[in-house]
Formats: sequence, structure tokens, C-alpha cells
Amino acid sequence: MLRRFVLATAVMAITFTFAFSDTINVGIFKVDGNKITYKKATFNKTDKKIEYGDAVVATVKSDAKITKAGKKGDPGTDIEGGLKSEVLTAAKDDAPVAATLTTPDGDPKTVTAIAVKGKGKKKMQ
Repeated sequence: MLRRFVLATAVMAITFTFAFSDTINVGIFKVDGNKITYKKATFNKTDKKIEYGDAVVATVKSDAKITKAGKKGDPGTDIEGGLKSEVLTAAKDDAPVAATLTTPDGDPKTVTAIAVKGKGKKKMQ
């Protein structure tokens, strides 16, 4: 009986974690201290180009997990230096850093995790 209760509690905790956070594919255009400027990225299948939405300035929490994204199912590896790393500080308007952000549900101006994709830089088309 106790085993079922513990398992049910663990499942609920995991469900609530996913229910109260959003993941967004973005291009990071600027890093300034603990603030980043990003634009939501969508892939246009007909033109085969990445299109970006409006710019959002967000605050990255001090305990945010900043990683290099791994393959599906792999948590990735930590990026040494966090927001001050060369990968993120190289973000520019013509070469945004492709990443997936995790934000609290309904608050796109607070970032709790950043997973950098690919080599970290991709020229905008």
C-alpha cells in the first residue's frame, strides 16, 4: 500500500512540474548580465526557413540550468560559465543562438532553464 502511495505521489509531482512550465524554441539575440533578448522561432515548411516572432526581454533566474542540448531523451551537458559562456555571449542580431527555454507557465519573461541547440550559433536567413 505504501509503495503505491509513493509511486502515485512521484507521478503527480512529475505531472505538475510539466503542467506548470512551458518550453519554447527560440533564437537568443542578446545576453546582458542575467537578462536575455529572445524571439520565438518557428520553422516555415514551404520556405524552409526559420521565422522569428517579436522580441522578448526575459530575466534568467540565478539557479537556472544552462546546458548544451543532447539527443532526444539525453539531458545534455552543463555549459561552463553559464550566461557568461562564449556560446551565449556570441549571440547577435544576424547570428542568434538556437535554444529551448523553459519558463514558468504564463510568464515568458522569466527563464528557469536554457538548452542550447547545435553548435550554438546559426546565421539568420
